[in-house]
Amino acid sequence: MAIEYSDQANYLSKLDKGVGLLVFYADWCGPCKMLHPELEKLDADGVRIVKVNSDTNPSLMMEFGLSGVPSMILFKDGLPQEKTSGYRPKAQLEQWLSKFAG
Repeated sequence: MAIEYSDQANYLSKLDKGVGLLVFYADWCGPCKMLHPELEKLDADGVRIVKVNSDTNPSLMMEFGLSGVPSMILFKDGLPQEKTSGYRPKAQLEQWLSKFAG
């Protein structure tokens, strides 16, 4: 798989099946830059990851009640399940995802 970049118009079509992460980031955000390598490791393990730039999609952040970056929303079959914010190492992300796998 590959980390996909999306926007408000089509992010949901990329998360409509199985478990995946919607990740809000900003290019200027230090913790976002730290998180990216952890997301790449998850991507290598086959986790669907869709990243949305918060600076160009602020209304989508508001729709989900998010105020900072990085923020992540765990989706299962097109429906948001849980959200978290801040840097998380791969092991924590895997543990979080495992609650919804299968």
